[in-house]
Amino acid sequence: MTIAEVLNPDRVSIMGRVTSTRKMGKGAFVNVRDATGTTQLYVHKNEVGALMFDGTTTLEPGTYVKVDGARFITKTGEIAIRPHRIIVDVDSGEDAQPMFKEYVKVEGAL
Repeated sequence: MTIAEVLNPDRVSIMGRVTSTRKMGKGAFVNVRDATGTTQLYVHKNEVGALMFDGTTTLEPGTYVKVDGARFITKTGEIAIRPHRIIVDVDSGEDAQPMFKEYVKVEGAL
């Protein structure tokens, strides 16, 4: 457990690879897998803004991401994350220069 988790247990950061993306109207689920297992992200267009929503829903399987957000329990009882920031490794190739794209939640997005 990190110091940040002790001070605010609902705030989390994960890094891993996208395994799947499911878009459902103005909401979307993204599964991210790391060494500890798979974590589900939930983004809603009205909560994060159009730019972050569109960027998140176009993530392809295998893309590396770092996610900062708030942990919550879904209606089905699963632990998920509502991201407020996603950093995407644009080119995950071996010889590629590191290039990143960052999506940040727009405060007061509707």
